[in-house]
Amino acid sequence: MKHITSFAIVFFTALLLAACAGGGAFQTVRRSDQDVARLMTANDKLIVPGERAGPIFFGMTEAQLYQKMGNPDRSNPANNGALIVYVWGDLVASVQASTHTVVQMQVMGPSYGTLEGVSTGTPELALKAKLGQPSWEVLAYTDRATRKLCYHSGLNSGLTAYVDEGRVSWFMLFPRGLCG
Repeated sequence: MKHITSFAIVFFTALLLAACAGGGAFQTVRRSDQDVARLMTANDKLIVPGERAGPIFFGMTEAQLYQKMGNPDRSNPANNGALIVYVWGDLVASVQASTHTVVQMQVMGPSYGTLEGVSTGTPELALKAKLGQPSWEVLAYTDRATRKLCYHSGLNSGLTAYVDEGRVSWFMLFPRGLCG
């Protein structure tokens, strides 16, 4: 598991660097006080594409992140200091250094899942049956045949599933309308 997590963080950072090199910018999500209050009460392991992964949500401040999650297992600067990546077990939050808010998330383990029942370990066939066909799919640059399936249809979900050896190996979440 440690190897997978390390690989994913390195791969995630590489993706961020590629996005920034291509002129992409991180989208800061602004939320109403009522929306923040609602999201701060979330205490489940539900992946809501474009919104949250369990207790972590887009637009969450570092102070709220600490209040909800406590000390991370580890943290690392990424993207030449533009991001700080915080890791709690199989849940990863990337905070934009300039705004101090969560701009991306990763789910690395099976304890978190979508409302449809998709989590890491879900076979690709079940993933497509439950979430539909991805809006695009690419072979990710890895030492194995990892494929990146981007779900950007419907509500512009902002969910990317990485499939390795026919099963979901991890998820990356972006604000609605974005897909990495």
